[in-house]
Amino acid sequence: MEDKNKITLSDALGRYAEDGYAPFHMPGHKRNPAFGHLMGIEGLDITEIFGFDNLHDASGILKDVNDAAAKTYGVRESRMLVGGSTAGILSAVRALTRTGDGILIARNCHGSVYNAAELARLEEYYVLPGMLAEGFYASVQPECVDKALSENSDIKLVVVTSPTYEGVISDIKGIAEACHRHGVRLIVDEAHGAHLGFASFEESAREQGADIVINSLHKTLPSLTQTAILHICAQDIDQKLVDEQLAVFETSSPSYPLMASIDGCVRYLQRGEEMKEWAKNIRALRESLSDLKNFELYAGGGAFAYDISKLVFVSRGGMSGSELMRALRQEYKIELEMAGVNYAVAMCGAGDTPQMYSRLKTAMYELDRAASAQKSVLNKTCFENTFPKFSQNENTFEDGMSVEDAFAGRRLWSGEDAQRTEIIPVKAMSAATARDLPFELVPLREAEGRVAAENIRAYPPGCPIIVKGEIVDKRTVEKLTRLFEFGASVQGGKGRFPQNIAVLA
Repeated sequence: MEDKNKITLSDALGRYAEDGYAPFHMPGHKRNPAFGHLMGIEGLDITEIFGFDNLHDASGILKDVNDAAAKTYGVRESRMLVGGSTAGILSAVRALTRTGDGILIARNCHGSVYNAAELARLEEYYVLPGMLAEGFYASVQPECVDKALSENSDIKLVVVTSPTYEGVISDIKGIAEACHRHGVRLIVDEAHGAHLGFASFEESAREQGADIVINSLHKTLPSLTQTAILHICAQDIDQKLVDEQLAVFETSSPSYPLMASIDGCVRYLQRGEEMKEWAKNIRALRESLSDLKNFELYAGGGAFAYDISKLVFVSRGGMSGSELMRALRQEYKIELEMAGVNYAVAMCGAGDTPQMYSRLKTAMYELDRAASAQKSVLNKTCFENTFPKFSQNENTFEDGMSVEDAFAGRRLWSGEDAQRTEIIPVKAMSAATARDLPFELVPLREAEGRVAAENIRAYPPGCPIIVKGEIVDKRTVEKLTRLFEFGASVQGGKGRFPQNIAVLA
C-alpha cells in the first residue's frame, strides 16, 4: 500500500521550484524557463542540494525511495539506477567477482553482460538455450547450468536473462538451486520483467532464489527511459561492495526527474489496481488475436514459462518480421519494438490504452487478410540454415556435422531436447585479452578463420552473435549475412557492418 504520509520526490521538487531560491549551483540552466529546448523540465532539474540527499550515500528522501522499492518488490535492499539496467549489470558482475574468476553466461544475455566480463577480466563460459521453432531462444535449463558448474570449479558467477525480449522465462528456481549447490552466485537480468510478481503476471526471479535481480522500470512500467532498479535478494551479499561499484558505473550527478519517476512508479505498483486492469486487458487482447491465419501469436510453447505482455507475431505467410514491422508503421502508424527474421514483437506497457489495443487488433486482421496464402519460405532460406536441425537418433546435425565437431573448443553447455541448436564460434582467447591486441578491418567475406576484435550483435535485443576473441567461421558469416539481408540491424563496435568487421591483425 502506498505510504501517503511521505512526500513524493516529484512534489518535493515542485515545492522547491516555487520557493524562489537563487540557484548558484549546477546545473547551468538555473531553472530558467527561457531555454525552450529544455521543454519545461528545467524547473525540476536540480543537483544534490540541501534536503535532497545523495544517491550514492542516501540517508534522506532518496533512501526513502530505495526503501519503498525494496518493500514493494519484497527484497532485502533496492537501489535506484539512472543509467538503465546496464549500470546495474556492470556493477553487480564486478561486485561479485574477482579478476580471473570464471563466469557462466547464458549466450542470449544482453551485451552489457559481455562488457562486464571483459572489464572485470573474467574467463567466459557459456550455457546455450535451445532454439524454438519460432526462431528465438528457449529457456535456460537448470541441468545445463549444473553440469557446467560441476565441470568448472573456477566459475563463481552465473548470469541469465529471464524474461527474454520475446518473453521466454527460465526456471530460475531450478537454476538458483544448481548455483547454490556449488557455492556460486546468480544474477538475473530481469530488465524486461519489472512487472513480474505483480497482479496476475508470472513470478519474478526475486521470489525464486536469485542473488541479485535487475529490473528496467522504463521497459514496461510508467517510468522514464534510463530508469531501473537493482535488487539485492540474498541476505549474505555485502551491499557495500555493490554500492561501491554503483558509484563506479553510475554518474555522480544523477537526474532528479528520473529519480522522481522511479518514486512515482513504485507508488503505482503499491496501489496495484491499475496493474490488475492492465493484465486483464492484455489477456483479452491476446484472446482477440487468436483467429489470425497467416500470423501466430506465440503463447509460450516450448518455454518453461512465458510473459504475456510480449506479443510475438510469428509469420506463417509470406511476410518477414521486418516487413510486418514496416507495414504496421507505414500503413497504420503503429510502431513495434523489434523484428526478427520471421517474427515481430509488440511490447505491452502500463500506459497502454484500450484504443491502442483496438488499433493493433484491427491492423493485424487487415494485414492477415491481405497476406499471401503461399507459405513463407523464410524458415527454409534463413532460419533453418542458420540454426541447423539436430537429429538425436543419429547424433548429428542436418548437414552431417557431428556433435563433437560442432562443439569442439566451445566452452558451453546446451540442452539436448531443443528442436534446433545454435553453434557458437570457437573461443581463441578471452575478450579482455583480445581487446588489448592490434586489429584491422576486413570485408566480411575475408574474415573467415580470423579472430574477432569486436562484438557483433543484432540490435535489438543486443545479444552478441560473435564475441571478441572468438574465431569467425563459415556459419557465422552466413548467419550475419542472412540477418542483414532480412532487414535485421546488425552492429559492431569498431567495423561498419556489412562493409567490414574488425579482426585481430
